[in-house]
Amino acid sequence: MVKQERAVRVEVDTAVYPAEAVYAAANTFAGKAFVRLGIKRKGIFVVELGVKPGVGAAGLEGEFYNELLHHALRLKVSARHHALRERIVAQALVSAQLPQGVKPAAGKQEAVDAGLEKEIEKLLKEAESGSYKTDPMGIAVPWEKKHARKPVK
Repeated sequence: MVKQERAVRVEVDTAVYPAEAVYAAANTFAGKAFVRLGIKRKGIFVVELGVKPGVGAAGLEGEFYNELLHHALRLKVSARHHALRERIVAQALVSAQLPQGVKPAAGKQEAVDAGLEKEIEKLLKEAESGSYKTDPMGIAVPWEKKHARKPVK
């Protein structure tokens, strides 16, 4: 990170944050700062955040990294639930195309409905029984616990 008078320069490793998360965070920051994206070398983005008038540079880097983390997590969760989301949308589209009172043809549609119902029930049970202790991705652990510092002697 290099801080200049009216700009902040951040280097982002795509091994840590996906390129799509970098683009999304840069787009989100376009309202707060002038954003310039570049590539230092393969796998390393350079993001320059030029401070807009009336906005301070203090904390801009930290806010950008928070936004990166937000978008990286959003992408990970989105990928995890991609199949379920597609099924729900497909079911909604099929239901919307049928005239009122007409039921879909037997067989294939009923199998899709049954599979969708099972998946929804499974997700509801997970949501009802889950707590941060059973969080497989570790996203609900408070920052203070995750990064607790040992007292200096």
